[in-house]
Parts: sequence; C-alpha cells; structure tokens
Amino acid sequence: MNIAVGNTIKRLRQEKDVTQEELSAFLKVSCQAVSKWENNVTMPDIALLPEIAIFFGVTIDALFAIERKDIFKRMERFYEGKIKPEEFEYAKKVLTQMIEDNPKDEEAYEQLYLAYFYYARQLKGKANEYAKKGLEINPFNRQLHGAIGAISPAVKWRYWGDEESVIYHTDFIKKYPDWTDGYCYLATAHIGLLEIEKAEEVIKQGLTLTKSTGGLEILLGDIEMLRGNKDKALQIYDKINVDNIDDNSVGYSVILYNLADRYIKNGRDEKGIMLFNKSAEVGAKMKLNWMSALVSLAFYYDSRGDEENAIESWERIMRANEQCLDLDEEKAEYNTWPKDMIRKLKERQKNKIK
Repeated sequence: MNIAVGNTIKRLRQEKDVTQEELSAFLKVSCQAVSKWENNVTMPDIALLPEIAIFFGVTIDALFAIERKDIFKRMERFYEGKIKPEEFEYAKKVLTQMIEDNPKDEEAYEQLYLAYFYYARQLKGKANEYAKKGLEINPFNRQLHGAIGAISPAVKWRYWGDEESVIYHTDFIKKYPDWTDGYCYLATAHIGLLEIEKAEEVIKQGLTLTKSTGGLEILLGDIEMLRGNKDKALQIYDKINVDNIDDNSVGYSVILYNLADRYIKNGRDEKGIMLFNKSAEVGAKMKLNWMSALVSLAFYYDSRGDEENAIESWERIMRANEQCLDLDEEKAEYNTWPKDMIRKLKERQKNKIK
C-alpha cells in the first residue's frame, strides 16, 4: 500500500476540522495509532479502510485511488490461504463500494466474485468436517451425507459432482456395503463429474449387493438419458414398482418425487402427476414437510395455464402448512407465498373470462 495513505488521512482530517482523538474514537483505535499513520510511521490495517472512508464521507475508490492495485494485491494474498472473516468483510465492503461508484468496474466485479468463491469454498470445507463428525455418530444420516462435497442437503441426490464426495463415499460403501443409499451418493458424485462409466459400475454393484429402493434404478435410467437413450431410460423407470418398495420413510417419498419429476420432464404427464400426489400422500402420513411434490404440481399446472388445478395445489400447501406448524405467526408466514400465488392465479382467471 502506498505510504501516501497517511498524508491523505491527515489532509482529510484537517479539512473536516476534527481531532485525532475524534477519529481514533470512531475507529476504536488509539490516538497514537492515528498519529503514526499521519506521520507515515505505520499504515492503518487494511480492514479499517472502509470505516475511514465512511468517517470522511468519501468513497474508498476516491480516498485510496493510488492504492487500488495494492488493495487488489492484498486481496489476492487472501486466496492463497485461509480467509479470515474480517478479511472477507473488508473485501466485500471495499469492492461493493467500488461497484457503487462505478457500476462498470469489471475488475471490482472479478475480485468480488473471487472473494465470495474462495470464502464459500472454505466454509464448505468446514461444513464437510462437521458432517463427517456427525456421520461417525450416525453413519446413515441422509442429511449429513448430502452435505459431503457439493451435493445439496435439500434433496436426497443431485447431479453436482464433487471429488471429495467420491473419496468419502468410496470408502463408505466399503464399510457399509449393505446400505443402498451409499451407492446412490457415490454414483451421483461420479455423474456430476461426468464419470458415467464409473457411476454405472457403482450402480450395478449396489443393485447386486443391496435391496433395491428404486434410487439406483432411477440413476441408471438417468445415465441412459445422458447418453441420449430416452426410450431405454423410460423403460428402466417403468420397471420400478413403487408399490413393492419396502421403505416407509422420507426416502420413499423422495423416490416417488424423483421418479415423478423424470416422467413430467419426458412427456409422461399422467404418470408424473400420479406419483407427485403419491409422494405428497406418503409424506403427509408421516407428518413430514412434504411440500416439494405439491409445489411441483402447482407450477406444472401453472405452466399449462390450468389455473383451477394450480389454485387447488396451493390450497393443499396451505392446509399442509397448518397441519405441520403449531404457531399462528408461523402459519401466517409460511402461507404468504401460497396466498400470493392464489391471488395472481385468480386474477389471471378473471382476465381470461374478460
């Protein structure tokens, strides 16, 4: 950072007619620290730059224009190791201010992307660490398995490959070769990395060693879809007998949901709607939050201009919220979205009549 920072602070302080004591009190540093800055003995911590700019009522870009390259160099050093929370906050403040000053500041956008990307990757590593510790206690916790790598915990499996998930779940199925979901997580990670043959090998291994719950078959069909073999994929989906799956759990509801989604996306609407409804029914019996299937149904009908069935789906969601939630204020909060959707759909119905 250019040593002229101290000179700039001194000039602005004198222009503003404030004392070193007032500035130090605002920044929560000692008067001696401010004095050393202004005398070019030391320089302020880089994390203080946004606060200094706020105090003097100037933009960071204007206040430290000659140090812009130095600021970016400092940020690049963040990415070489672990980023401290205060360093991330600093980068966010500085770069956001630069973008406000100049919405076409391409370099600032690039640096802001890097700051979020590396900080998020660091947080993901911490999330994986805690997930693995939790799995040491309960190796079959689906939520924690979903946290390993980049697989979303919001769904049972998702095509979002991650090498860490491959490493972890390769080891996992060796320890627990009888748990079907372990093969599902591993195959999903391979698919996300476009390692199709490896994924197929894992699926076939799982189908040989474990009792089917439908998940492995769905993934096998998905592989055929990726290969462009739609008819073969649908044949695989059709062979899954959901009535014979002995899984009275959230996993069963998710299997039904995932299978319904495949049918809808491939023009088998009638079967897809049936399975979405069945998924919702299974979730309701177990008093789970089973809104995903109903939300999918609502948007399906909405996309086809079927306001009547879309409204009915949103009304079912509202009733489900009331069954699952106990507090009145929570009911009101969770039903805000369904009410807004119903209102818009009814307005559309009226406009069609006109």
